[in-house]
Amino acid sequence: MTAGRIRPMTPADLDEVSEIEERSFANPWSRNTFRNLLRRENAVLLVAESATGAVEGYAAMWFVGWEAELGDLAVRPKARRSGVGSQLLLAVLAEAEERGARSIHLDVRVGNAAARRLYEEAGLWELGVRSGYYSDPPEDALVMGCSLPRFEREAVEVDEAGAPRV
Repeated sequence: MTAGRIRPMTPADLDEVSEIEERSFANPWSRNTFRNLLRRENAVLLVAESATGAVEGYAAMWFVGWEAELGDLAVRPKARRSGVGSQLLLAVLAEAEERGARSIHLDVRVGNAAARRLYEEAGLWELGVRSGYYSDPPEDALVMGCSLPRFEREAVEVDEAGAPRV
């Protein structure tokens, strides 16, 4: 089962997104967190919708300067290992590149082998470890990321803050 389509999240999706979030994480984001992100101009929230219109997964990303951060990605438990997560991740990477991000990063639990494999298969690699990042249950976070292809193909000179020079 792959997603029927990837589309922008809307407030009408919040019930399904919140349900998936609560079933996916020990410390889930609140419905209000998603609502607030939907209002931010520097955030992109996407949903993977099935052919029947059900939300099967979602992703939340935001931008700071020339960098994108993938803050959240989850798939409904019955839809895991079906390609939905890969579709969402590829859509996020494409959107980040389209918006001019130079790189993207994320935090993932060290013990979340399935998520780490998903990110590695998409070309992200280990950048470092945040010791004790997660509290419930306690666990380190692996910081993963990559440069985006548009900046790998172009010879772009950057300043000391990592912003492209014009």
